[in-house]
Amino acid sequence: MTKPLLSINDMSIVFTSPDEPDIEAVRQVDLTLTPGKTLALVGESGCGKSVTARAVLRLLDKNADIRTGEIIYEGEGGATDIARLKSDSTAMRSIRGAQISMIFQEPMSSLSPVHT
Repeated sequence: MTKPLLSINDMSIVFTSPDEPDIEAVRQVDLTLTPGKTLALVGESGCGKSVTARAVLRLLDKNADIRTGEIIYEGEGGATDIARLKSDSTAMRSIRGAQISMIFQEPMSSLSPVHT
């Protein structure tokens, strides 16, 4: 069996507010991305697709917290649990953009026909 590039195991993400109850935006997500395969996150607006992708890149809002689970990335330096990295850490900055990236929701403003 091929070793996964990225595995998300039992990940839950909660948004907190001092004035409102916590909101569990992502609940117990599991997914695996293997080399040579395509993975699509499909769902209704507001179901957590972008929050899940932002968690992988550690680009969550300050009031968001990965409460449970792990995000295991098998990168050039071996396995790393991205969920445990600080968003501004050297390790995360070396992964983000260089090894893992995201096309945000407005693809026409993100993609250049000259460069893609």
